Amino acid sequence: MSPSDRIKAGPHKPQLFSRESSLALFHEGPTLAVIRVSDITLNDWGITAKATVIPTPDLPPLARETWSFSCAWSCLSVRETGWHAFNIDWSLEFDPEKIKVMSAKMRTVPLDLHPGTRIGIMKAIMSGDYARADQYIQMAITEKKDPPTA
Repeated sequence: MSPSDRIKAGPHKPQLFSRESSLALFHEGPTLAVIRVSDITLNDWGITAKATVIPTPDLPPLARETWSFSCAWSCLSVRETGWHAFNIDWSLEFDPEKIKVMSAKMRTVPLDLHPGTRIGIMKAIMSGDYARADQYIQMAITEKKDPPTA
């Protein structure tokens, strides 16, 4: 790693590499999956890693089992429990509790639910707002309405 890489990765470098082989919720657009993160690399431009889907019965299957994802340093937000690429709008949530909650709550959601409603529920769970997720689920089940946009 060059000196400029160390500057760009800065204090996040150990945290980024500590996520090698970690389970995470991956969210991008209508896609939500439990993945294993691997092959993390840092360079002058940013970060690249590989996602491998962990089959989860309560989430819709994906067409692909593995893919690479990346983000420039200028667009990457790193928190203790997750990463977010705000220009591409993908995010990873490493909190094991949120992974369990997502699976349990999505089990109650009809498979034919409108994708926008599904995304609203997923975003509420990933932000830790479980009450809002429950409200959206109830609306979807009992009233057949899409939740308000956040």
